[in-house]
Amino acid sequence: MTGTQQKGNHRPHPTEMNDLTERLPEEKSNRRALVTGGTGFIGSHLVKRLLDAGYTVRVMARHPDRNNEHRQLSAQQIETVEWIGASLADHDQIAACLKDVDVVFHCAARISFHALDRETLYKTNVAGTARLVDACLEAGVKRLIHLSSVAALGRSSREDGMVDEFAEWDEKNSPTIYARSKFLAELEVWRGQEEGLEVAMAHPSIVIGPGKIDHRGSNRFYQMGRQGMPIYPTGSVGFVDVRDVAEVLYRLDSDALMGQKFVLNSVNLSYRAFFQEMADRTGSRPPRYPLPYLPAMVMASALEWLSRLLHKRFPLTRETIRAACSHTQYDGRAVLKAIPDFQYRDFSDTLNDGLDFNKKS
Repeated sequence: MTGTQQKGNHRPHPTEMNDLTERLPEEKSNRRALVTGGTGFIGSHLVKRLLDAGYTVRVMARHPDRNNEHRQLSAQQIETVEWIGASLADHDQIAACLKDVDVVFHCAARISFHALDRETLYKTNVAGTARLVDACLEAGVKRLIHLSSVAALGRSSREDGMVDEFAEWDEKNSPTIYARSKFLAELEVWRGQEEGLEVAMAHPSIVIGPGKIDHRGSNRFYQMGRQGMPIYPTGSVGFVDVRDVAEVLYRLDSDALMGQKFVLNSVNLSYRAFFQEMADRTGSRPPRYPLPYLPAMVMASALEWLSRLLHKRFPLTRETIRAACSHTQYDGRAVLKAIPDFQYRDFSDTLNDGLDFNKKS
């Protein structure tokens, strides 16, 4: 159960993280926040946390009518939030959302590992973030908290091989199209810092927890676990609770943490161990047979060819196979030092709470 912080050569060198706890966010009734992507999985948990802390919250989303798909807000809280339908593709719409805002929490992003979505990923994750940064600078918004991803980090240079905030991006490392888009988006945020914007950033690993199961989102791991995975990927990966991600994003609205970025990761597990945990809890089929890498890559290549031919997306791609068979571990401990009263939830609680939440829905 580990996790730690990163620093790359693509951004200004941060203050060393020894004495960053002088000033953490207080419960405020006059702090005005804009949350992009506030109807999403992480965004909805963050909106709830900000409301609980006394923030006045405005949400910018493409579909504001989907304001409680993840069922985190009470009816009263839904009425309290200002929901605005707007797109990161429209500078004027962004500018309207930024009126009278103190801090922006940027959670909106597109996730895909399909080559067909390359242009959409760039337009949303990179150009959209650049447009938001520009609008913040023009509107005089002081602070931007950016939700990035461990996908935007590079290879570890540590002896133990764990990825932390100091991992250096390596374009030769065959990054996924999603990873590249998140890395380029991060560059736009640091560019905003160079131009006067206060910024901080979080890099969560796979985020799971209470919320709607979406076949496109990370919470699909619950569905996969319920169904059973007798054939399991041979790799390993990190996990973090969505409520912990929301808590850290909220805490990053602090003078003491500006200019910093944090890997958020509570536990590293092999896929076999994860699906065994799920099988133990749900009675589903346990993992027994490792996914054969070469046949899977051949099948993925064929599906990608068919995808281009039919202009249809299939769930299996060479990028997803490589990721599922890679052994990556993340060190998320730096945030524990920077915010001493923050602790990751026990991963058993994350699994149980997510399963219970969807059992009741």
